This record gives sequence, C-alpha cells and structure tokens, in this order.
Amino acid sequence: MDSRDAIIVGLASVLENLLQDGRERGLYSGAAAAVSTPQGRAFATMGSLAFDDPTPVESDSLFDLASLTKTFTAATLVRLAELGLLNLDARVQEILGLGEDAQDMTLSHLLLHTSGMPAESRIWRERATLVPDRVQRLLSVQLESPVGAVHRYSCIGYIAAGIVAERVTGESLQVLIRRHLLEPLGLDSVTFGPVDPARAVATEEQPWAHRGPVRGEVHDELSWYLGGRVGNAGLFATAPDVLELVESLLDTRMFSQESRRLLTTNLLTPRQHAPYGQAMGVRIEDRELSLGSGALGHPGFTGTMWLALPDSRVAAVLLTNRVHPERHRVDLGPFRRRFSSVVAAIAEQQ
Repeated sequence: MDSRDAIIVGLASVLENLLQDGRERGLYSGAAAAVSTPQGRAFATMGSLAFDDPTPVESDSLFDLASLTKTFTAATLVRLAELGLLNLDARVQEILGLGEDAQDMTLSHLLLHTSGMPAESRIWRERATLVPDRVQRLLSVQLESPVGAVHRYSCIGYIAAGIVAERVTGESLQVLIRRHLLEPLGLDSVTFGPVDPARAVATEEQPWAHRGPVRGEVHDELSWYLGGRVGNAGLFATAPDVLELVESLLDTRMFSQESRRLLTTNLLTPRQHAPYGQAMGVRIEDRELSLGSGALGHPGFTGTMWLALPDSRVAAVLLTNRVHPERHRVDLGPFRRRFSSVVAAIAEQQ
C-alpha cells in the first residue's frame, strides 16, 4: 500500500468511527459519509435502513436529501442560464401569476432567498384539490417583505423557481435536472421519488399528514402535497453522487467561471440581514454547520448536509435519517458540527 492509499484508508476509518458513535448514540438508524481530498475519496456507511429493518446501509443506499434538493435545483437553473435557456434576471411575476407586489421579482431573488416569499406553507393540510390547483394556491401567497429587501430562507421560493424553469422551457423540473445536471455529471442514483423502498433509508411516521412510515417517498410534507418533484425537496441519492455534485462546484468540469461565482460567492448585502453568506442555492460560512472562512455548504431537514472548503479542495457529505422514526427525538446539530470539525481537520492536513 502506497502513502496515498494509506491516507484514504485512514480517512475512511475516521469516518466510520464517527458514524459508529452517532449510531450508538441513537441519532439515526443509518448513515453514510463521503470525503474528497486531493489524494482521493473516502467513504463509510453505518447502521441499517430502519430501526426495525436490519438491512445494512450500503454505498448504494438511497437517502432522502430534503433541502439538499435546493442545491441541485439552483445548479440546474444556473446551468440553464449559462446555456441561454433561462434569464436569471428576468421578471417572473407574469410567469407565476403573482400580485403587483411581486412585479420586480426575478429568478435570482428566488434562488437567493430574497424574493419576500414566506419561509413555508401549511397548505398541505388541505387534501381536496388536484396538484395543479395546489400549485396555484401556493403561489397566491402574500409576500412578507418587499422584493430584495431581506434574506428569508424560503421553501416556497425554491418551489416557485422550479415552476418558472418548467414554464419557460416547457419541460418538467425532473427532466431539466436529469438532462442538464445529472447526466453530464454521471449521477445515476439521483432521482425524485418514489424510489424502491428496499434501497431507501426510512424517515418518519406522519399520521398528521395521513401517512404511515415514510420510506422511498419524499419526507417533506409540502413537496409531497405538490407531487414530490419540486424545487425545495424530493430528491433521493447516494453519498458518493452528492459528493460528485459538490466537487463540481470546485472544479471546471461542469460550470463556467461566472456560473461557479454565482453558486459559490456571497451575493447578498449587509442590509439584507442574512445569518450567513448566500450564493445561489449554497450557504457560505454558516455557523450552524461550523463552516469557517470561505466554506460552502447546505443542511437538509432529514439529517443531511454537505460542505466544501475551496482553498484546500476538500468536499464532504453526511447523510443520515435523524427524523426516523420521528423528528423531535434527537438534535443532530452537535453531531453535524463534529462532522464539520473532522472535515476541517482533514483540510488542514492538505
């Protein structure tokens, strides 16, 4: 074994020990982690697909990515703009059928969480209408602040961004993401649900939404209500494939220099009062994830996250099912920060 192989084996052991500790603490039934360094990639898995299913998590197990979906949505829309198929600065009021208070809203506002739209919606509690009517009901929401005035993390904004892309191009978001992002990067596992439950890591029981144990279908109630294939949540993937996307933000294989700037640079002003820097779909120096100077990343509600340290060219992914069997059982925050610290230590050795 040469020195490079020894380094990767050592990294894999570090990841496995960390994931084992999280499993012993009962933070999740199963987890997968992946780290990429200039020396190579290391992977680790731990636990089982559910607490009542001993099937072990493997490298090809599918996790509900939750809000990591927003990263894929933003990357796809930026790529469409690069190809001349979308204009990030075009107004979207008429496309979405919004009110007069949204006349200055653009795709950039939606992707930067500065559209003024509310953070979320509870319309998923209404079960009578068909999906197209549900979409328009969602878009009829009143803005909570003037367009561009403040940063407010918004699931509704990302659903709206995906709808804009669909209506402008005439293709579904599912097709757009696959054709313009997943296929060029060779990401075979990434897909909107439903997926095969035998490969899927379980999430939550949701009796309040008239759902039993959720496995292989999107966990997010709003995404599920809208059909499960929208811009805020709904993608499933393996850890290695998420890592591939994160790596593409650090190199030249996929995006132009201008597109990488939009996806990895803080585009907000201090007057917009954001708790972290915000690029299109990507957080910068988010202290909730212990992301230090210049670090990129994004969390997901189901217990997922990714981060990247551009200066050292280190990227990392952590996928868990911390919401299994219910969301209030554990706080994954301290463990996420431990993972970030481990990745930061790896980066310092590069």
